[in-house]
Amino acid sequence: MENSPAQTMEEHFLVRHAVWQLLIDALPDLIYVKDPENRYVAVNRAMALFLGASDPAAVVGKTDHAFYPPEIADRLIADEQSVVRNGRPMVDYEELLPCPASGEMCWISTTQVPIHDRRGLIVGLIGIGRNITARKREEEARQAQLARLERQQHTLVTLATHPTVVSGDFEAACRIITELAAETIEVERCSIWSLENPRELRCVSLFERSSGRHSSGMVLQAERYPKYFEAIYAARVIDAHNVLTDTRTDAFSDDYLIPLGITSLLDAPVRLGGQVVGIVCHEHVGPARRWHEDEIVFAGEVADQVAQALLNRRRHEAEEALRRNEERLELALRGANLGMYDWNLRSGEVVINAQYAEMLGYTLEELQPFTIQTWVDLVHPEDRPQEMEALQRQMSADFPLVDTEYRMRTRDGNWKWILDRGKVVEWDRDGKPLRICGTHLDITERKQTEEVHRKLLARAMETQKLNAIGQLTAGIAHEFNNLLTSINGFAELLQMELASDDPRRSKVERILSSGQRAARLVNQLLAFGRKQVIVPRILDLNQMLDSLMSVVRMALRHNIALVTDFEPALWMVKIDPAQVEQIVLNLVFNARDAMPEGGTLTIRTANVILDDKVSPARRLDLESGRYVLLTVEDTGIGMNDYVKQHLFEPFFTTKEVGQGTGLGLAAVFGIVKQNGGDITIESSPGTGTKVYIYLPAVEEASIQDRRPRASEAGQPLRLGTILVFEEHEGVRQLVQAILDQEGYQTLAAASKQEALALAMQYSGEIDLLLTSQPSDVPLSGADSGRAIEALLATCPGMKVLYMTTYADDLQEKEQNAPADVAYILKPFRPSELVLRVRCLLERGVQYSSDDSRTNR
Repeated sequence: MENSPAQTMEEHFLVRHAVWQLLIDALPDLIYVKDPENRYVAVNRAMALFLGASDPAAVVGKTDHAFYPPEIADRLIADEQSVVRNGRPMVDYEELLPCPASGEMCWISTTQVPIHDRRGLIVGLIGIGRNITARKREEEARQAQLARLERQQHTLVTLATHPTVVSGDFEAACRIITELAAETIEVERCSIWSLENPRELRCVSLFERSSGRHSSGMVLQAERYPKYFEAIYAARVIDAHNVLTDTRTDAFSDDYLIPLGITSLLDAPVRLGGQVVGIVCHEHVGPARRWHEDEIVFAGEVADQVAQALLNRRRHEAEEALRRNEERLELALRGANLGMYDWNLRSGEVVINAQYAEMLGYTLEELQPFTIQTWVDLVHPEDRPQEMEALQRQMSADFPLVDTEYRMRTRDGNWKWILDRGKVVEWDRDGKPLRICGTHLDITERKQTEEVHRKLLARAMETQKLNAIGQLTAGIAHEFNNLLTSINGFAELLQMELASDDPRRSKVERILSSGQRAARLVNQLLAFGRKQVIVPRILDLNQMLDSLMSVVRMALRHNIALVTDFEPALWMVKIDPAQVEQIVLNLVFNARDAMPEGGTLTIRTANVILDDKVSPARRLDLESGRYVLLTVEDTGIGMNDYVKQHLFEPFFTTKEVGQGTGLGLAAVFGIVKQNGGDITIESSPGTGTKVYIYLPAVEEASIQDRRPRASEAGQPLRLGTILVFEEHEGVRQLVQAILDQEGYQTLAAASKQEALALAMQYSGEIDLLLTSQPSDVPLSGADSGRAIEALLATCPGMKVLYMTTYADDLQEKEQNAPADVAYILKPFRPSELVLRVRCLLERGVQYSSDDSRTNR
């Protein structure tokens, strides 16, 4: 029975609907239809399975609240209501949703389109969702990879340009590399090991990221980890994703990996010149980690940076060794004072080294281009004929090696003696010389030594004569001091015995006055014999200079003007006035001799404060602080650099024989240094000379007269026994008279035998030995010294007071002497002797050697 047309159409529709349903169900996309109340009207099989339903019919009629948590369902319904309400499609909207069927989070890309009826009214929507989780993960993986690559690239660029890597500071570079690599690849530990030998690795630097700590020195032996060492030589990278199961690394498990919690390793051998020289290790702590390909590549590139750092170190060491060799060669040439030249006779070009030019005061550039004519022009005119003759001899085959001596002009216009040793080193076929090489040696000092040898001999004779005179005058002064001690002492004792109105008192005073003048004369003789007393005083340098100006004017010729410029409120200095006079007169005499045609001599003083900002040319060897600056300036002929370099050396002089000893400025230098100051000179030929002397400023202090008061010197002292051992009769009698008058018991001896006999015979205790210092007695000084030692052995508790003529080191002797030893300077006053004795015998009474020199 045939179907009606209506039945046929309905069957056709049903077939077509079934086909479409099959097609929709076959699609992997999530397809659904919802009504205006957000209820599912139809879903395909993929959507039903996503929602956790096995049959699409189980979803129809339900809303999202049946499948999603409330907050997610509300959000999904709100988005659908927006499409229905506005009538605008939502296309490719990506969101992260929990899959109701599995509970996993999935990325879904959704497109929703409103459904219109025939009247155009919205009666629902149709939605298509696509699970893009895999794509998203791939994108995230790509982004993570790009981020890693960016970090890796940044780290590699940083390492390639890092100063420690570039400079070859290998240990510092390893610390930086381990830190940056650990941060970049995000591992807990990163280390660099050097292959000390094929069977041993030594840790150069191990960085622990969590603590930021570095360590080194650990050693790995191939005997314990053979497979790991095999892998080092065989592989570009050891990528152990699971170190406990990887045969290359499992040997480390018990004693290294497990205790530290290391689960994955990424190690890259360091190769240099095709040889393995070390390894870089990246150690991951935590769950086992599978290394990405880019991380494996990165580990190899880090190893390359380590290799580059090591190469840079080797290059730096090689460069440093080369530099040291070149420096040693240059020092050898400089030490030998050798200039070198290479003369090409065909082209006329002469190549010289820097020492050749510097020997003459030039830079190498200043003598370029250097030709044979340049050499001829520099040779002294008087020496040119003989040098041209020597050159012609050298050109012949008979004299290929020639040594000559001649003078060459320096840059400052002076002349230097040169020893020229040249040799022909290349000839043409006809035997004509093509090339001459040689050296220049500066023999100026040798020539000067030869020139001044005769002067030195004469000077030595003069020095011996002066020394002999000095010794003679010092000996005479010593004897005079003994006489003056006796004369002045007895005169003062006599003066003390005479009444103030006694007519004889004036005669005694005249004796004392003459005796004091004689004492000053003796001190001058001691100064000539270099045994003078140095007594620093706090003084105003301006006043001292004012007192010397009359002497300075007398020393100058009529064609020399004297100008003074003194600081009005000059700070005080502490120095011996006699030393000031010696400084000024030496400088004035030198300035006068430097101005034979006349000129201006300027002496000025100033207060200066030296600190780190002071010009180095002015500040040589001084601490920061306040100084008084004495400047002596002349407009004379000036000095060249050679003279300035040797100016303060003893016996160096530019004057003719007999015109100067060369000791003046040496003495000035010594005095300035002795007083804590410094001296420097500015001068050049034709510009005059400025001498700057810096002396430390001191606070003003009143100089108290520390002479004993009459009440102190004259009051009865504690009685005691004093042994006076003195060969000079006048001194012995004076000392005995002074001490007897003060109530002391004295034992006097003129010889060592007599002194020893008295000491042994005396039944009581001898408190003090008063004697001359043994070194003051030229003929019997040694015997006196032994006698004093014997006396001290006989009387162990006895104190010693030495009388001495020489005070050049008296302060040092007093500072270093024991408490029971003291000194007193001849000639002395009776009151000084009494006070000195009292200081030794009674504690609490203060005395200094300055007391005995205050009024001299």
